[in-house]
Amino acid sequence: MCTATMTVYAQTELSVEHSSDIDRTTPQTIFIKVITLDDEDPKIRKMALARVTDRNVFKQVAMNDKDPGVRKMALAKVTDQSVLRQIALNDTVPEIRKMALAGSTDQSMFRQIVLNDKDPGVRKMALTRLYRSTDQSVFRQIALYDEDSEVRKLVLARITDQNVFKQIALNDKDPEVRKLALARITTDQ
Repeated sequence: MCTATMTVYAQTELSVEHSSDIDRTTPQTIFIKVITLDDEDPKIRKMALARVTDRNVFKQVAMNDKDPGVRKMALAKVTDQSVLRQIALNDTVPEIRKMALAGSTDQSMFRQIVLNDKDPGVRKMALTRLYRSTDQSVFRQIALYDEDSEVRKLVLARITDQNVFKQIALNDKDPEVRKLALARITTDQ
C-alpha cells in the first residue's frame, strides 16, 4: 500500500472516530480518495476529485499533485490560508500561484511576492491584492526597480512621494511609465 493510500486510511480512521456523521466515511468514499491521490491518469484523478468532499484531500492534491490541471481543480476548493500561502509562494506554475493569491488575505505574503516573484503577472496580482499596505518603501522599490513596465505602471497609483515621480519621469526606460509619472507630478509646491 502506497504512502498516499495509507494517509487516506489513517485520516479516514480518525474522521470515523471523531465524527457524528459516520455515513460520510464509506468504503466508496475511501476508494474515491485513493483514486484521487494515486491514479496515474490525471483525467481519472480529476473525475475522482469531483466526487471528493474531504477538505484534507483537496489540500493534499492542491499542494502535491504532479499535474497542474488537477492541482488547479483541487485549489478551487481550498480556503486554508496557510495552504494558500504555501502554494502562492512555491508552486511552479504562475497561473496556480495567482489562483492561490486570489483566495488569500495574507498582506505580508503579497508584499513578499510583489518584491520577489519571477513572473510579472504574479507580481501584478500580488500588487492588486496588497490593498491594506501604505508602505511607500515597497511601492518605491517596485516603481524604480521592477523589470516589468506593466508592474511599474500599476504601482504608480499607490505612490505619494513627488520625488519618486520625478525620478521615474527622468529615468524610466519605458516612455509610457515616464509619461504616467510626469502626469502625477504636482506643480502646487
